[in-house]
Amino acid sequence: MSTAGPALVAAELRGYRRFRLATDGGLHPPVQGGPAWDPGLEHAVCPSGHDGPTRGCGCGLHAWYHPADAVGAGDVLASVLVRGPTVLGDHGMRAAAARVEAVAVRDTRTRAAITARYPGVTVMASTRRLVRTHPPQPVDSLGVIATLSPTSKYRRAFLLLWGIGVALFYSTVALAATTGLGDPALLLAAVVLGQAVLGWLVARSLHDSTSTSGQTKPA
Repeated sequence: MSTAGPALVAAELRGYRRFRLATDGGLHPPVQGGPAWDPGLEHAVCPSGHDGPTRGCGCGLHAWYHPADAVGAGDVLASVLVRGPTVLGDHGMRAAAARVEAVAVRDTRTRAAITARYPGVTVMASTRRLVRTHPPQPVDSLGVIATLSPTSKYRRAFLLLWGIGVALFYSTVALAATTGLGDPALLLAAVVLGQAVLGWLVARSLHDSTSTSGQTKPA
């Protein structure tokens, strides 16, 4: 990340984040438990009292460049449009102001509540449709080479290995049951090894998520 001051987003830049959803349709920060975002433009407020996000502070309205990185705490995925002074990181950004553009919610009543509270927000039933109609925007013109967070890579590797492990486990059990072949000790060793690898992937995912929290923790 550059050591220069926050970039000025002249128009609006799309990002993705998660919100904690209230029963009245309010969209709240998932971690800090703050008040719901305004229906119009939400402005960042720093407890230290300075204006806008700075590189020496973790304040600002947080968002990821890519929806695959917007995981973790929170009930719903949303696309947001940031503006004003913005700290641009490798995977996400912290902005002085932002507004909710679209939200993905399955429940019909909840969609109605969000629509009533946020009249200008597009509310749809699936995250796939949200990403298709509100795709990530390139940020290379702002001097940023955006990459997916390592957390996403470890998560995909975890799911892949989990699926392979389950398939191999049941295939081995079925083979042993039908042929009488197969060493139970070897099967147990393979299961233990697979669990160890999956545990390592989870640990790395949590570590990378914590190490990048200065630029990605929702606010």
